[in-house]
Amino acid sequence: MPETPIYGWPYEHPVLDEPGITLHGGALGQGRILAEEIEATVAALAGTVSGQQDALGALNAVAAQTIATIDSGAGTNTTEFTNIPQDFAHLLLLWAGTHDGGDEVVSLGLRFNGDGGGTSYVSQRIVTRNNTMLITTGEFGVIRAGIVGRFTGSGGVIYIPRYSATGGQKSAIGDSYGRDLVGGEYRGWGHGRWQGTAPITAIRIWPSGQLWGSTPRLTLLGIRGE
Repeated sequence: MPETPIYGWPYEHPVLDEPGITLHGGALGQGRILAEEIEATVAALAGTVSGQQDALGALNAVAAQTIATIDSGAGTNTTEFTNIPQDFAHLLLLWAGTHDGGDEVVSLGLRFNGDGGGTSYVSQRIVTRNNTMLITTGEFGVIRAGIVGRFTGSGGVIYIPRYSATGGQKSAIGDSYGRDLVGGEYRGWGHGRWQGTAPITAIRIWPSGQLWGSTPRLTLLGIRGE
C-alpha cells in the first residue's frame, strides 16, 4: 500500500490493492484506515497550534508591544502620539532626531493630552559636557525629558510609569545623548511630572523651542504589568 510523502497517509495501489482497502482495512480488517490516520495527524497538529497559542498568550502578558511609530516631522514641532490605548501599565518612548536651531543642544519637550499651560509641568534637566554639569529645575510648559543635539546621532529613551492610572500626577524619566555642530559630546537626563491627573491618551514630543531638523524616528511601546 503506497503512502503520501509528507504525512505517510496510505492510499490504494490501483493494481496491487483491493478496492476500498483504506476505508475498511481489507478483508481481515487489519489494513491501515486512511480516515483514522488523518484524524491522528490533525489532532497532533491541533495540539501544536494550541500550545503555540498558549505560549503567545503568556508572552503577550509580559512583553513590550509597539503601540505606534512616527517616521516623519522634519521642519515641524507637532509630532504627537494620539489615541494611546489604556490597557498597558507603563510606556517606553524611543526617539532619534536632531533640531534645526543653533549649534548647541536644546531640551526635549513632552506634553501630555495637549496641556500647554505655562506651569503645567515640574521638571529638572541635567546636562554634562567635558566634565561640566548644568542643572535646571522649575515649572515649565513642557516636561524637559532630555536633550536634542544639532548633529546626527542624537537620541534617547523615556520611561512613563503608570500612565493609564486614574488620579495622581504622571511622571516621565528620560536618558539621552546629543552632539553639537563643533563636535561637543553631551549626555542629558530629564525627569518631571505633569500636574494633571487624567490618564495619558496623547504625547507630543519635539525639540523645545525649535523644530525637528532631520526626520525624527519615534516609537511608543506599551509594557504590561502592575
